[in-house]
Amino acid sequence: MYDSKLRYAALAAFVAALSVPGSSHALDLFATNISNAAGNCQITDPSVASSTRAKALSLDNLGTNSVWVTCGLMSDKTSAGITSLTISLHNQNSVPSTLSCTAVIGRSSSPATYYPKSVAIGPGAENQITWTAAGDGGGILFPHPASVTCILPPNTGITTDEISYAIELI
Repeated sequence: MYDSKLRYAALAAFVAALSVPGSSHALDLFATNISNAAGNCQITDPSVASSTRAKALSLDNLGTNSVWVTCGLMSDKTSAGITSLTISLHNQNSVPSTLSCTAVIGRSSSPATYYPKSVAIGPGAENQITWTAAGDGGGILFPHPASVTCILPPNTGITTDEISYAIELI
């Protein structure tokens, strides 16, 4: 039902754009997918699986060593490209912690582009890292697909990830 409402809204916007005199430009819609980390993030080394927990609201490193986690982000295959990526992180320690993540744009069959970033997170707090095509990629859109890889220090985790993308209608 939601899908049909989205299609109806897109069609209505398309018809409205066509009714503007002299309008011959493509019409873009923007969409954002958000997901809990437990659904699409996984540890990169199965030998440390015993120290990580996929919970309903997060994927956490409960061990004493840092672990690598990768999140595959889903966009529409027919999208014109990605406008931004956001990863939400939390720190369950009683001291501040710095988390580092890298957005990876591209396919394994061609050279990928890597965008590393870090964020400081206070004790018991959350923070986000956002990559934008305009600010980080130097263009209007990142190509797809995209993923984010983070190194999680002890007692930290990923809560959600978001991907925003453009859908070209004409």
